[in-house]
Amino acid sequence: MTRLPRVLLIAAHFPSRDRGRDGQGNYLLEVAQALHRTHGTRIAVLALRIGRQRAHETWEGIRVERVEPASSIPDLFSLYEPPFLAPAMKTLARHAPAAIRRVEADGPVLPAWCHGYETGAAASALSHMGRQVLGVIHYLVAQESLYDLQVADDPVRRSAYDSPLATAIGLACPRPFRPALVRGAVLAAPHTRRFPMMPMAIRQQLLKLEAEAALISNAGALLAVSPGLAECISRLYPASVGRLGHCMAGSPVDAHEEPGKAGHFWPWPQRDDRFRLALVGRPTGQKGWDYLASALHTMEACNPSTAGRLEVVMAGGLGSWGGPYSAWGKAVRRSLSALRRVAFHNMGMVSHSRVMGMLRAADCLLVPSVFEPFGLVIPEAMSVACLVMASDTDGPRALLRPPWGYLLRFSRPRDRVQEIHRGLLALLSLTRSELSRRGAMARMAARAFTWERCAMAHHEAMLGVMSGERPPRQ
Repeated sequence: MTRLPRVLLIAAHFPSRDRGRDGQGNYLLEVAQALHRTHGTRIAVLALRIGRQRAHETWEGIRVERVEPASSIPDLFSLYEPPFLAPAMKTLARHAPAAIRRVEADGPVLPAWCHGYETGAAASALSHMGRQVLGVIHYLVAQESLYDLQVADDPVRRSAYDSPLATAIGLACPRPFRPALVRGAVLAAPHTRRFPMMPMAIRQQLLKLEAEAALISNAGALLAVSPGLAECISRLYPASVGRLGHCMAGSPVDAHEEPGKAGHFWPWPQRDDRFRLALVGRPTGQKGWDYLASALHTMEACNPSTAGRLEVVMAGGLGSWGGPYSAWGKAVRRSLSALRRVAFHNMGMVSHSRVMGMLRAADCLLVPSVFEPFGLVIPEAMSVACLVMASDTDGPRALLRPPWGYLLRFSRPRDRVQEIHRGLLALLSLTRSELSRRGAMARMAARAFTWERCAMAHHEAMLGVMSGERPPRQ
């Protein structure tokens, strides 16, 4: 009897089946299941136990082991707070050697799949054992660092954040020289983050940069979740060139094959004279909700009758999450709740099925992210005939096409509020029949993005690590 190939997947967080609530968790769940369906690969998952997750779970082709971190992590967002992140990454690294040996004992083994910078120390531990590693990059800390310096360029962000050090560095370093500054910070991170007088926020960012560099340097091949993210990685980590490929995530096939049969959710009765705008995402500065709040207040002041036709529903926990962005999230929630003509409803943290129900009812999904490596919610919205308007960043740029997909020019921070305002006015000028026509085009476009194709890219990248070939580019 032929034994099926196995792979060890290491990730900071792996959700229970059908319980994913964040983009990275949903991505891991879908790709792992598609790998088993299409290639028969059996996946052993090593992840951290977060909140009340079960320590062990098994379903068809997938076995999940969640290890206890040094300190109990109450929720996913808390993982990234200073008391938890460093010990959590060490926990994954400590358990990785035993996990790979267990997988090897059960049959043929593919290279270990380390997903995200949080697995940098684990990738290093496996590499030092002589094991091969595929690094999948879902979010780039170096890119985040680059955009943190834009606080100096942006009056909206400068008033929203209390970041005097980032502002001072950004003002002192002109924009063309910032990539070099970030590359230098990556090289110096193992030493500078231990300086005794280093502020905690900077120390934490350097810790993440060190972990990211470890993943990139110890992986035989790297896979980015969009072509734009791959380009950014190659600029900020030149040593990745030649080992770097990219893939694109999928969309829920059952949603776009049977439109209208699944449930809808919207907090108000659906009226043809109203425009329904959906917002989905974690309440962090990356997502750009503060720009949207300012744009909606501008619309109420300049276009009051048009603003009265707009209904906005938010999912993702805005104003209720803890951590470093809690004050920012609460301020944005207050600003959106203060709207007088635009109808606003905050759903909070809800299930993935609830989000999909909201997208089925919406006319458009807005994604005003400062940077967006992919944006899994975008193909999900497309699959249920929902238009998408998003910032011109890595993921949206690869996914969206007119007339159903709109890209907002976000290169100049000072213009972002006006750009959202202009884009919303253009959408609000469309008739109901035109919205339906374009929504049908979005649903057709979503069919190009399948989880099977995404799983194939991961499989080919693992085989490429073994053969020394360049990773695939979808």
